[in-house]
Amino acid sequence: ELRFVATTSSGPGGQHVNRSRTRITLLFDVDASPTLTERQKRRIKSKLASRVDREGCLRVRCGRHRSQAMNREEAIRRFNALIRDAL
Repeated sequence: ELRFVATTSSGPGGQHVNRSRTRITLLFDVDASPTLTERQKRRIKSKLASRVDREGCLRVRCGRHRSQAMNREEAIRRFNALIRDAL
């Protein structure tokens, strides 16, 4: 149910930051989720309205770490916390 998109990060780092796709965007299509009930979907979209786009996709970005794997793990942790708090 989760999709990940890797992009180049911003900020200092010279050539490394310009060439490495370390920033991760986690995408979760709330409307298409077979796991959530309709009530849970409405609640998530209401509580996390600033993070859900027009298509009903929840986005979590992480570019804190220099490693794509670490950013992916951090994005998943943030996603889990957001969903837990919303429900």
